Amino acid sequence: SIREELGLTRSQILTHENIARVLSQKSQFDEALDHLNTALQLQSQITDPLAEASTLTEMGNLNLQKGNIAEALRRYLMALKLRQSFGQDEDVAKSLTNIGLAYRKLGMYKSSLKYMEQAHDIIDAKELNTNDAAYILQNLGHIYQDVKQFNKAIGTYKEALALKEKGWDES
Repeated sequence: SIREELGLTRSQILTHENIARVLSQKSQFDEALDHLNTALQLQSQITDPLAEASTLTEMGNLNLQKGNIAEALRRYLMALKLRQSFGQDEDVAKSLTNIGLAYRKLGMYKSSLKYMEQAHDIIDAKELNTNDAAYILQNLGHIYQDVKQFNKAIGTYKEALALKEKGWDES
């Protein structure tokens, strides 16, 4: 309310996204979605495509958690389009990963691999945050395992492990 009174639109958006995350952790999905819809409406006032992509990703995450995978995919694809036009490679790779994970949840492994391999190509070509790159690799390894390409899965897991060790992440 204070941020609204002061006209702090960006802060309002972030607040609504944070409230939505807390509500989704409490399985209050409808209320969380209301906050994300409000955040998305506020996006039109600031014209920041990357902030809009972030809100769309949050909406995708919420829908994936709810089990509404088709709507999650729709939101992830919208975020990807914005990030491909205005974002950095790391943001694009994250969107591709989200889409790949949603397809995996549907059991559509060919589509899942397509998006995850695109994300892998980006992390191969760029120096990304080692945790983000390892996350992408771990999930790609899971999909290779799902489709019984065990040698590729092991190689991908080893690549993820090397990144984690490089980043001093003991997990």
